[in-house]
Amino acid sequence: RLGLTEAEAMGRAEADLDSLVASMSPIAVDLLSSALRPLHVYAWDVQVDTAGLDRLRALNREHALVFLPSHRSYADPLLLADVLAEHDFPRNHVLGGDNLRFWPIAPLARRAGIVFIRRSFGDDEIYKLALREYLGFLLAKRFNLEWYMEGGRSRTGKLRPPRYGLLAYVAEAVARGRAEDAWLVPVAITYDQLREVSAMAAEQAGAAKKAEGLGWLAAYARGQLARIGTVHVRFAEPISLHAALPPG
Repeated sequence: RLGLTEAEAMGRAEADLDSLVASMSPIAVDLLSSALRPLHVYAWDVQVDTAGLDRLRALNREHALVFLPSHRSYADPLLLADVLAEHDFPRNHVLGGDNLRFWPIAPLARRAGIVFIRRSFGDDEIYKLALREYLGFLLAKRFNLEWYMEGGRSRTGKLRPPRYGLLAYVAEAVARGRAEDAWLVPVAITYDQLREVSAMAAEQAGAAKKAEGLGWLAAYARGQLARIGTVHVRFAEPISLHAALPPG
């Protein structure tokens, strides 16, 4: 249908998989966490729903968890990673936009479980297949996943409309028997204050969004050095995909 030879299709699929696949090196995890911790550790006192975590830990002994947090700040995945590590959870494979694939963070991040995906892949059927199969593989191996269904940070503090593409791929993996089940975990991350608000307001008014890069990262870190309040991390009742899917 695509008008490609088998060799051309295979070459594109291999290239797409190579751009997606992440490893999980303990050394890389420690290095990345240490490098990025200044982006959030000074800014907020973190309050965690520990009762919710106890329930999830028992569930995680048998099933993969798919964490679906709200998205209000660049710090969201950093905070959540620290919370889960402090409570003895395995590190998530985190799906993030490839706008954050910049040197020197990206090579380290890919070795620490960060899966960079295109922000838009339209009608690229080969890329969709590669992503769908990779997610199925991760679930079959019972790796925990994490992504942000709003597709970007909220500019108003309210939830943005969800995007269901990745969730459909995960549901398909369960329906096809690649994984026995996957449990969806809605996560609320709520801040007293965000220093990003002024930049978000400017973007809403028409200002150009600053491109992510090393200079942007340094400036963001400088802005996060003083305490500005509390962040609350809460975990909702998990949802079994297997139970939610229609029979057959």
